[in-house]
Amino acid sequence: LADRLLAGVAGMGPVVTGKFLFLTAQAFVQAVMIFVAAQAIYGVEVLQHLALWLPTTLAAGVCSAGVALGLVSLCRTRDQAQMLSTFVILVLAAIGGSMAPRFLMPAWLQNLGWFTPHAWVIDAYQAVLWRDAGIEAVYKAWIVLVAVGAAGLILAQALSRDPQR
Repeated sequence: LADRLLAGVAGMGPVVTGKFLFLTAQAFVQAVMIFVAAQAIYGVEVLQHLALWLPTTLAAGVCSAGVALGLVSLCRTRDQAQMLSTFVILVLAAIGGSMAPRFLMPAWLQNLGWFTPHAWVIDAYQAVLWRDAGIEAVYKAWIVLVAVGAAGLILAQALSRDPQR
């Protein structure tokens, strides 16, 4: 099927874009479910901060979709994709503060964490939901997250056009 799509006029571009949009929507729905539970069980004030929560969540979804497609496009087999993505995501999560709070890490590791999307997402959600900050505290995170997602999509689009892959 991939060979037929690649031979067509549009090629694999629309398939990759469709997958990107699906993954973004899936990430958004998952985040909604997580934060619905957080509000219901723990009293996190999501609805009160909906105006900043929504774009933060959308940016996080774009980033996760782009990173996923970018990583998968680098691989030739499903096993390679699974191994690479698991390794990369676990390393990024550890450095970015998803496994342990970044303030407990040494200063050099805290600074290194800013090279991960995890740190940006966590900081944005904390700014919106915990510190009750405004848009000036989260717009940089939105830019970084969307840029990382776009870079992953561009990489996936470019590699999907390569007939050798």
